[in-house]
Amino acid sequence: MRILPATLVCVCACSAREAPPPQTHARSAPVVQQGRPAPADESAAFDVVDAQLRTGRTRVGEAVRLHVSAWRASTGPGFSPRVEVVGPATVERVGDEIIEEQDGRVRERVDFLIEPSAPGLVDLSVLTTAAASEPQRDELTLLIEEPLPAAELAKLLGSHAGRLERGRALAKQGDYRRAIEAFNLALEDRRDDPVVLGEVGWVAFLAGDQTLARRATREALRHQTDDPARGALLYNLGRIAEALGREDEALAAYRRSLEVRPDSPPVRARLARLEAGRPAPTCAAPSCPLTPPIDAIRTCELVEEEGCPLFRERSACSCDALALSKLDAIGPWRLLTLTERQDAGINHVYFLLAEVVDQADGESSYQVFAPLPGSHFHGELRGGVRAAERVEAGELELLRVDFEGAVDRSSLPEVGEPDDGLARGWTLLCTITDGGPVCAAPLLSRHQSVGELPFSAPVVIANGSVRQTIESGTAPSRGELDLEFPGAGMRVLTRPTLAAELLKHPLPASTSSQ
Repeated sequence: MRILPATLVCVCACSAREAPPPQTHARSAPVVQQGRPAPADESAAFDVVDAQLRTGRTRVGEAVRLHVSAWRASTGPGFSPRVEVVGPATVERVGDEIIEEQDGRVRERVDFLIEPSAPGLVDLSVLTTAAASEPQRDELTLLIEEPLPAAELAKLLGSHAGRLERGRALAKQGDYRRAIEAFNLALEDRRDDPVVLGEVGWVAFLAGDQTLARRATREALRHQTDDPARGALLYNLGRIAEALGREDEALAAYRRSLEVRPDSPPVRARLARLEAGRPAPTCAAPSCPLTPPIDAIRTCELVEEEGCPLFRERSACSCDALALSKLDAIGPWRLLTLTERQDAGINHVYFLLAEVVDQADGESSYQVFAPLPGSHFHGELRGGVRAAERVEAGELELLRVDFEGAVDRSSLPEVGEPDDGLARGWTLLCTITDGGPVCAAPLLSRHQSVGELPFSAPVVIANGSVRQTIESGTAPSRGELDLEFPGAGMRVLTRPTLAAELLKHPLPASTSSQ
């Protein structure tokens, strides 16, 4: 599948980076200062001018990006450096952005693309106006070599790994257009490769094509199952959302990134900057929704990003935004099911949605919870929702979801033939509070291990309290539950607990650890 800026048709999974590729400083001549009258307006002055080539040598047919940046007053005029070229190359201004802010000043960066036309030495003169009002001239040199021999290029582009290597090399020196072309070649033989899709997304972001960047990054997320890689992709998705001016979407992406990769300073820094001046979050997934209310299209995008990687075959995984309003409603709640048919049967991934209806126009938006635990393949665990209903618990109205499943014993070495499996069961309780929808940690009600007495502890709700009474067996340890249901917080109640206490908003880990 070729991913082109105007024709990308994909939906998820990839690899990614957290920052632009490291810049390589070309050798720079000393600044040559020339006399010039001081400007009348000091706010128009620029200082700490920095000119950097992404690489000091390239080949014909491989462009190089030049970054020129300077600090200026945030209310002052924009930064407009000039670049003069002597040698076999042309120059084009291709980008301008604010990359840093501090104490009323901003650091503005202007990008130029140097396009070689023949082998030789190119002298670049970067002309700017410094704070002291003196013209500043930075001299840089770029060596242009012969193009890569046709046979060597054909060999490199003849393999998936070679195409990926070629794309990364071009991206590193700032030739984003040709880098995406190389990645497109890599996608022709592996259209769902999350690593390549992630590269496309990040390079498109750097090139300023945020539509392509978002689509490719989402497609990468659909196929990427590795948590650290998903964390990087979600960080990238947050950067893209910021570039599009969608701060709420960026916040959600950064928080989701920290759920799977909590020790990431760049993500925490971005999140802290966006959260400044906003109310502190009081709850996090899986107890609370992944995002604020979002429309049906974005809901399906989120469901695909989170749900499709849980299937073994992900290419056919999809969510129909038009079908959301047709889902059976349980009060404000809806259960959305993704399915995958395999030789072994049908695999399901369940999502809980809380519907929010706009009183003015009647339009629905949704808050999406993380996939329900155990509702998908985890090792050989399979199961389904047995019942979903509303129940009263004192003054609270609860949604109760009961899950039943089993571990397929036929895959275990000590079992000679298939049998009915090892039972699993749990209950999820949710409610709508003034702070929004919230769910308690799932309560384990059934569990079997090989050679052990089955554990059974039904969940009973009465007089505003929730209790579990162990009827047989012994509850699994905390470690066993965390291994079997990672990140779900699965638990067993050891004493009756008020439903209101059970459903308090838990403080998100990302907030408490900062």
